[in-house]
Amino acid sequence: MKVNKLMAVAILMCLCIQSMQAQQIGFKTNMIYWATTTPNMGMEMEVGKKHTAQVFFGLNPWKQSGGDRSRFRHWLVMPEYRYWFNQSFEGWFIGAHALGGQYNVGGVKFPFGLLKGLRNHRYEGWYAGGGITAGKQWNLSKHWNLEASLGLGYVHTRYDKYECGICGEKLKSAHKNYVGPTKVALSLIYLIPGKAEEKPETQVPQIIETIRQPEQNILKPVLQLQAVVAEAPKIRHLDKRAYIDFPVNRIELRADYRSNPAQLDSIITTINALKADKNLQVMAINIHGFASPEGTYQHNDYLAKNRARTLAEYVRKMVNLPDSIFTVSSTAEDWDGLREYLQQSDLEKKQQILAIAQNETLTPDARDAKMKKRYPVQYRSLLTNCYPALRHSDYHITYKIKPFDVEEAKQIMKTRPQLLSLNELFMVAQTYEVGSREFNEVMELAVRMYPEDETANLNAAIIRLNNGDAEAAKPYLDRAGESKEADAARKAYEMMTIQ
Repeated sequence: MKVNKLMAVAILMCLCIQSMQAQQIGFKTNMIYWATTTPNMGMEMEVGKKHTAQVFFGLNPWKQSGGDRSRFRHWLVMPEYRYWFNQSFEGWFIGAHALGGQYNVGGVKFPFGLLKGLRNHRYEGWYAGGGITAGKQWNLSKHWNLEASLGLGYVHTRYDKYECGICGEKLKSAHKNYVGPTKVALSLIYLIPGKAEEKPETQVPQIIETIRQPEQNILKPVLQLQAVVAEAPKIRHLDKRAYIDFPVNRIELRADYRSNPAQLDSIITTINALKADKNLQVMAINIHGFASPEGTYQHNDYLAKNRARTLAEYVRKMVNLPDSIFTVSSTAEDWDGLREYLQQSDLEKKQQILAIAQNETLTPDARDAKMKKRYPVQYRSLLTNCYPALRHSDYHITYKIKPFDVEEAKQIMKTRPQLLSLNELFMVAQTYEVGSREFNEVMELAVRMYPEDETANLNAAIIRLNNGDAEAAKPYLDRAGESKEADAARKAYEMMTIQ
């Protein structure tokens, strides 16, 4: 049985065209389909922020274990378009698919009494159809996804029916129409990021035209924005601290022990809030454990490491995220925290104790022993008022913000502008007339969100120069960099401030 050559060429051309446009590609295989001993492979390509196209192929060329009377030979091709409710390769999707192929099947026993006619007869023919698809993908790691999907639709087939066996007598030719499930898949996917994700973030270049105003005889800068280029994924970080109480010298975590309920709830609530946000994807969580200096350094190192591991395992189970997202690190003794406490305290002899704490020529155990021996009263105060706070767990969350188009950015700008990149703000600004109230509001927001960015400061300075407020422009000009556009704006400032 040969695959139609024309169809194969068409499929290959489609793949080549789409691959040039795709931002991300996924290679997949349906594990349920493998249960029929059918090798299968698919390729899915991103063709928009919420759109993908894929083609799937399966080929079973060999006889079954039942000998000449048993066979499940067939091939299948299934192109499909998908719309994603969140973004491509993430979360729920719906789509439309077509399908077609040929088969030569007979002497096969399916479970649960399905397709009983195949047990004693052989069918040879072709089929074609299509339908709708719904499913969901889960991110397992940077390059791996898991997908579950179901398709419903219509299939038309024409076939010849034979007695079982290769040379069985032909009994009849017929056709059949079918309506029902056309696809059941549990697929493992390997993702290859596209070029659009790998490009570094490039800020929008600025062009300043200087126009001489005859009436005022000053230089007035006019801002023009060029087209916004693609930018890298927006990666953000969140750092927080928790104080988890562990039994003395123990590493097991008791969720109801002392202040643990409130502290654990804060960690879990924070992570779940990020996880539930449809605009975000949690990429990594690091839990860093600290112990206080009393006791031996070796034992404190053991406590810090293993308490962090215990906490990470508890949190992972509560927030239901993959193991691969979590990492653990530790600091055996928080001497930085002790030194900071001493510098801000009014503890008697604090300078002498601080000098010991800062003496890096001594081992940690020697430092602790020296403080305890020379200043026993103050040491007891530290044990009560400082050391408990040195036993803490810091958690560092890394998450990715999805890209927004112009209309989405306009809405996000009103409520959560911190989710927008500088390029996205510039995209919004380009939809307004330069110098208009809306344009200026976007530029003001940009410099508030990115106060150290040279481009944002240059824009803010230009707005103030356009409004004739040279002195208000000065602080922004100081942070506008050394570009030729910034130099032109500074010359305009000098012209406006000449008395």
